[in-house]
Amino acid sequence: MNKNKIRKAVALSLLLASAGLSSIAFGADDGLTKTINIEGEVTGSGCTVSFPTSITFADTDISKLEISTAANSTNMITPSGEMPALVLSDCAAEQQFTVTLLGTADADDANALANGSTTTPATHVGLLMFLGNGASAIELIPGTPSSAYTAKTDGTLNVPAWPGLVKTTDAPSAGDVRINGQLQIVYL
Repeated sequence: MNKNKIRKAVALSLLLASAGLSSIAFGADDGLTKTINIEGEVTGSGCTVSFPTSITFADTDISKLEISTAANSTNMITPSGEMPALVLSDCAAEQQFTVTLLGTADADDANALANGSTTTPATHVGLLMFLGNGASAIELIPGTPSSAYTAKTDGTLNVPAWPGLVKTTDAPSAGDVRINGQLQIVYL
């Protein structure tokens, strides 16, 4: 038998076989579409997050507490010493994320975290938390994600934080203050 005829016959057989496999592999009930299921997981490394685990306020006269509405406000009692910052590093370039303040909201002011002290607690005293500076600062409302932040192209971000003790009604009483909360970072 001629070698060219064998090659043509094999090529024609392969062409017919591949055409048949294509219709089997991709054909569906209507002959045009086929559902495929893909399983797996896409993972990525998160950012390294730094924020103080403890913030201390100096003893403060109850009469100095005010109701506050802005970061770095003169009527907000802020921590003694250096102000904290939310610092992210080792992020993907321009990684976006939100920040949520977790903890028990104050019964009188849902924007503040409640005083959780059980030993002679101060009443009607809470903590507000802002991220950023001045008028551009964002107030973190307990349980509500912030608007999106974006890390720099080098994978870093440094955002000043403004935690502040405030009165949550016009009738606070003196006592111990122990407020527990968490900052939750959610990558977008």
